[in-house]
Amino acid sequence: MENENNNFINIINLPNETSDNEDVFTSDFESLLNELNKQVSTADGSVSELMRRKDIIEKERRDLEEKNQAFKEERVKFDNLMKDEYQKLNDEKSRFEQEKNRVYNDIQEMREELSRKNRDFEKYRSEQLDILKDSKAALANNYKQFEKIVATFNKKIDKFE
Repeated sequence: MENENNNFINIINLPNETSDNEDVFTSDFESLLNELNKQVSTADGSVSELMRRKDIIEKERRDLEEKNQAFKEERVKFDNLMKDEYQKLNDEKSRFEQEKNRVYNDIQEMREELSRKNRDFEKYRSEQLDILKDSKAALANNYKQFEKIVATFNKKIDKFE
């Protein structure tokens, strides 16, 4: 008798008839065996396909792990390179700031020296102008005295004539 919930024949409830039933039983058994072989073959194919997919997935996982490791190594190299470049940039910035300060200080010293020289020159110029004024006044005074001397000399010559 065939159970409706599954495709198995209940062997316990089979009738005990002889030859016709044996042929039916044999053909049912063979058809069940064939069906079972088909299912086993299908299952083997499915298992083979699953194993093939598992191998592909495992290979892809290994490839991804290798790529991930390579990426991590490249990232570390890149990070180190960026740290080096950042340090170089900071060093250059420090050198630039030092050079800028040195040049600024040099310019400031030159400005102060120029300012001092301008003050010294103005003082010297003022002194020279004062000396020129004094010399002009002395020269004018000397010229007046010379005129008096010449006038006195001319008077004395005129008296002798």
